[in-house]
Amino acid sequence: MTRTTLPERGLDKAAVMDRLHRMRSGDIPLEHARFNLLTPYADDSFFDVGLQALNLFAHENALFARVIPSIGAVMKDLQDIAMSLQHAPEGAATVLTAGGTESIFTACWAARNRWRAANPGVPGEPEILGPDTMHAAFQKAAHLLGMRTVLTPFDAGFRGRPGDIEAGLTPRTAMIVGSAPAYPHGVFDPIAEFAAIAARHDIWMHVDACVGGYVSPFAERLGYPVPAYDFRVPGVWSMSADLHKHAYVPKGISTLIYRDAGLIRYQTHTSEGWPYGDYVSTGFPGSRPSHGMAAAWAIMHHLGEEGYLDIVRGIFRARARLMDGIAAIPGLRILGQPESSVFTFTSDDCDPHAVAEVMEAEGWYCFRIRRPRALHIQCDPFDDRTMDRVLGSLTRAVARVRAEGLGTGGDKTGYR
Repeated sequence: MTRTTLPERGLDKAAVMDRLHRMRSGDIPLEHARFNLLTPYADDSFFDVGLQALNLFAHENALFARVIPSIGAVMKDLQDIAMSLQHAPEGAATVLTAGGTESIFTACWAARNRWRAANPGVPGEPEILGPDTMHAAFQKAAHLLGMRTVLTPFDAGFRGRPGDIEAGLTPRTAMIVGSAPAYPHGVFDPIAEFAAIAARHDIWMHVDACVGGYVSPFAERLGYPVPAYDFRVPGVWSMSADLHKHAYVPKGISTLIYRDAGLIRYQTHTSEGWPYGDYVSTGFPGSRPSHGMAAAWAIMHHLGEEGYLDIVRGIFRARARLMDGIAAIPGLRILGQPESSVFTFTSDDCDPHAVAEVMEAEGWYCFRIRRPRALHIQCDPFDDRTMDRVLGSLTRAVARVRAEGLGTGGDKTGYR
């Protein structure tokens, strides 16, 4: 394969942009990409303000927020907004990260360090305990941090069971995890029950609200039923919630909220004796781009509460329309009782993964679920035309799979 090298002479701006546009011409169209979280998208009405802010902060390093007042102000506002939306108490704190995986990793890192400090004589690896629907990033964090995950089964409604969590406790349990909602099936774990168990045993309780964290506060205000999940629940110590999903800001930015700012010490590292001077970092990265933070600040202030209420109203409208349309196709059924923007559906008489492959031929990329074998939808505030096209493609795909007896013969689930 020929290796790309720098051009001997630079291209002019028009040529550079032409090359990029041609490269993008083969990508999944936005209408199709937004169908499953490849590109979360509400509409074009507010993106330009984010892009302007992004350009304005293109070169600033958030590592130096202490000495660059504008970055510090942007970060403080985003941190305060996160805590306000999740009802964090006085004395709480928020850390901004590059995405849900970093938020999860950092929370696990802090919980591990806290467990080690509290249990110096306990042998073995500290453990992360939670339902096996919790995001795979927890397993990744455990692998990198010298921890292990203890996974419990989910019930018929795809929720973790408090009894299994209680039974899974050991002297090495450093963290209990509940999802709000869990990404595979779109349902909330019983956070209050998990947190009560954690509190009884003085264990770190983390809520993974990466998907729903910026949907649930507005859904609750609109009158949709939202299970208890945030810092109003006693015993919740930390929460991850992604801005770059349903806050509709450029990737990547997420929030990690601590009930007590003192917990941040467990994610702080100090390297002493370096010739340059002692190096203290709060979190894994050193240098961090500030442009995504500025874009998030601009979009959130531009939309305000009313804007997000309109967006979330559209998300739930789209979810209801799609779920009704799917349930109306004979043989298809929704799994569980979805409680946020995510839901899954399956079929009793044809292979849903084969249905997905047929839909892909029409340009609709569907994420697959392995247990049970199903298809996954992440709802944006889709317009009627998009929903009509999705349901039309699904209807045709189901009919073809049944008529031709198609099966996938393989497994294309997960992030690849």
